[in-house]
Amino acid sequence: MLLMAAASAERTPEGAGRYWHVTREYRGVDIPTRESWTTRDGRRWSRGRPDAPAGVVVPDPNPLRLKGAEVSIDELEGLPAEPAALTSRIAALPGLASAMTSSEQRGDPLFSLVALISELPAPPEVRSAAFRALAATPGVENDGEVEDGQELRFPNPDGGPEIRMVVDPESARVIRTNYLYGGDGGLSWGRGFIWVTAGWTDQPPR
Repeated sequence: MLLMAAASAERTPEGAGRYWHVTREYRGVDIPTRESWTTRDGRRWSRGRPDAPAGVVVPDPNPLRLKGAEVSIDELEGLPAEPAALTSRIAALPGLASAMTSSEQRGDPLFSLVALISELPAPPEVRSAAFRALAATPGVENDGEVEDGQELRFPNPDGGPEIRMVVDPESARVIRTNYLYGGDGGLSWGRGFIWVTAGWTDQPPR
């Protein structure tokens, strides 16, 4: 299934727009929906941050992050489009130790690959390579068709609860996951799922 998603990602246009818009929705729990808007030059706004007024869009000082370190959209577009080269490049990135998971500090690429297919604005060829790399992850299991896609399970490289993810292989998008390594470097986990949508838009923050 991940290879199907990789093929879909490769042939799906990147889309256009001024803002990379991400929505993170927590259903069935008292956690507000999080939204963020990021321009290609790195300016960001968000709604739903715990330190901001409820429902208000505010400037967000948190940059896009990969391995805990700030990453630009140009740098994401320059990542390799081949699975082995992509995982090697991820391993070679300096990262920010204080913001990395223990598995990232050991060089495990899993959470970085998840970020590339979910919340980070990686181009189609890089997302395709990330899907192919995830397909080769030891222990990955496909639980079959569920609402909106196919459910996958991955062993947690940090030893915590297993990672569950629903992917639509046709759109090559993560629909929901219980363990989200976000594009801002934040790691969210829940007993249920976190719904995710991401894409380019011309609709400004509002």
